[in-house]
Amino acid sequence: MRKILSLIVAAVMILGAFAACSTQDEKRSTTSSGAKKYLAERLGDAADGIVLGTEAEAEVYGIDMSDFRAEGYVIKNVGGDTVIFGKTEDGLDRGVRYYVNHLADAENVNHTSGEGYRVKSIEIAGRDISEYSIYLFEGADECHTFAANELQKYIELACGVHLDIVRTPVEHMIAYEQVMPEDERFEVLGDDGFTISVKDNGDLYISGGRWRGCMYGTYEFLEKYIGWRFIVNYQAMKDTITDDDYYLYEAELIELPAGLEDTQVPSFAYRQGRYQGYAYSNIAIKQKENDVIRGSAAYNGYGYGRGANHGLLGGPIKHGYIDLSMVDQLVISGVKQPCFTDDVIIDTAEQYYIDQIEAKLDKGQQIGREIVEVDIAQNDTPAFCTCDTCMEYVMLDGSDTGPMLYFANTLAERLGERYPGIYVNILVYMGTTKPPKVTKPLENVSCSYCFYCDTNKNYCSNHSLNGDDCTVSESAGLPINNALYAAEFEAWCEIANRMTVWIYPGNWYYNQIPTTGLDTLLDDFRYFKEYKIHGVYPCMISPSSWDTQDYLITYLLSELAWNADMTDEEYAALIEEYMTIFFGEGTPYLLEYLDWLETTEKDTCFTTQGHSYPQERQDFIKVKNDYGYCIELFENAKALAGSALQEKGIELFELPMRFAGLVASYEDHYVNGNAEEKALYIERYEEFKALAIPNNFALHGRVLAEEEYDVSLHPGTGHHPANGTKEEWWTK
Repeated sequence: MRKILSLIVAAVMILGAFAACSTQDEKRSTTSSGAKKYLAERLGDAADGIVLGTEAEAEVYGIDMSDFRAEGYVIKNVGGDTVIFGKTEDGLDRGVRYYVNHLADAENVNHTSGEGYRVKSIEIAGRDISEYSIYLFEGADECHTFAANELQKYIELACGVHLDIVRTPVEHMIAYEQVMPEDERFEVLGDDGFTISVKDNGDLYISGGRWRGCMYGTYEFLEKYIGWRFIVNYQAMKDTITDDDYYLYEAELIELPAGLEDTQVPSFAYRQGRYQGYAYSNIAIKQKENDVIRGSAAYNGYGYGRGANHGLLGGPIKHGYIDLSMVDQLVISGVKQPCFTDDVIIDTAEQYYIDQIEAKLDKGQQIGREIVEVDIAQNDTPAFCTCDTCMEYVMLDGSDTGPMLYFANTLAERLGERYPGIYVNILVYMGTTKPPKVTKPLENVSCSYCFYCDTNKNYCSNHSLNGDDCTVSESAGLPINNALYAAEFEAWCEIANRMTVWIYPGNWYYNQIPTTGLDTLLDDFRYFKEYKIHGVYPCMISPSSWDTQDYLITYLLSELAWNADMTDEEYAALIEEYMTIFFGEGTPYLLEYLDWLETTEKDTCFTTQGHSYPQERQDFIKVKNDYGYCIELFENAKALAGSALQEKGIELFELPMRFAGLVASYEDHYVNGNAEEKALYIERYEEFKALAIPNNFALHGRVLAEEEYDVSLHPGTGHHPANGTKEEWWTK
């Protein structure tokens, strides 16, 4: 973590250069009375006489705000008055905050923000973009038409210029070009890659690989060259995302010179985000994820597979083809595996997948296009069949991998003969991670290796999955060491034609006392690219509103899935930019906190899943001793917040820090401390409570009612795992 965050903390921040496309949550903005209160709290008597208002009040002072955006404001001296007017209440809120942090000591003030379009001018090869049209080739499919419409929309939102979409080439054009397999460029671009280029004559081309290259090239052009950032504040907990939620940098002039050429291809064919991508498919596409569009004609979601995901349970078992009652074995975790060597089970599973494929073919779908694979992956349990035949394959291959792989290869051979090009997907997971001694997966078996807490080992959340930095540790009687996983994964890569991985990043259990979880991701994705895997399936718990690191991780997962070759500096810049957009000028304090948080993590192997406790992960003595320092960091960050929404986000980020500090200091400061220490603890407890109640702070889903808060009890009391145990987890 320190390797990455030290790059950020040491960097020279360029702040205030971004703007939300519009207000994201006006309900949280201060009203005029709230603005007055804010000024009084920050400036005292110096706030007296400052005139506040919105657009209507500005007119009285001869200030026309008709061309201002919703977040815009004016601060100036008019006659003998200092006036702060916002286009809306949100704009007033932002203006008041800016005045306090930047202009309160100035004698003469004249500052305007949010007037007109964010981008004042765009030039391509020295020519204004208003002279251009968008050329979309004849016969363009729905996806390419969508890309052209997106380009038209976001250019107009940025600078106010409406570009016509034409079907024949014209002088001065932004041209789309679909690169097909017969084109020699297809070998490089494939289905997703693209080249953005400005020709000598000034025409700009977005040349995209067959299916989705032009769409992804459009979004990259808008982000990299126009200044859009298609990231949103999930902590605002909005039900829908609109264009107003994206971010766009201010610019007086954007110049795209002749000779510009930018070619990009993804690091992985299959790219899946987590949770947010499912709820908000529009942003998933913009972040170049593709799992959410598989099989979609609207976005050409063709030609790539995904990770396996317990396909037997949701497929032939769920639909009555396989009857698990005929399998005589123990049930674990509520389910058991089928007998993987039983001829009847194999035949009925085959029939199920044939029926599924034929139904899709009848609808006009094609093998290798919409139909890429079938998911035959095992159930989510270590309860494997122990019949004589299964045990023969266990002996042959050294583990339950043997019968599972027999099942997979049998179906792969049968379905492959009937439908050439089809893959069958299996999980290498919970009892089947051990590489087989003898049997090898067939060419059309796609293997998803899971870096998961397995039946005989736990993965380490503190080090890269390549295992290079892990030492021998133990939790719940099982070793924690990524080297054990890496050895298996690399062996599977040697024998499998197509590999994907499941990873489990972020803070799982006791996520209210989080670890950072940021530094290892970059090394993990570099590792996966080195082994040429097909793609990554990230599995995380759905973040709560205060899980700031996990929200950041979901964004980084998308970026790394596209570009695992980024440098440490580029990765650090992504983190810095994300946090600056959402938290504003106080971001350096928050980055300093993350850097500090990393220093509290013990120099050992631990997992953030349900096999370790917070005190196994973190140095609670350091957390206790530095509690005041951390509170000061967040207070400084909140003082610099540029809007009410930014301040709200910082408060949510602050909650786990507050809770961890109380847990760490309860015994020494409240129970055994002197009068001063106890009084300080009570004060901090009340401050935490004031943040926790309105934000439904919980531990494993347990939210305390206001009357349940009791400073005399350990702060972990009532916050306990969902399984109902009330063990004193903070002592473990």
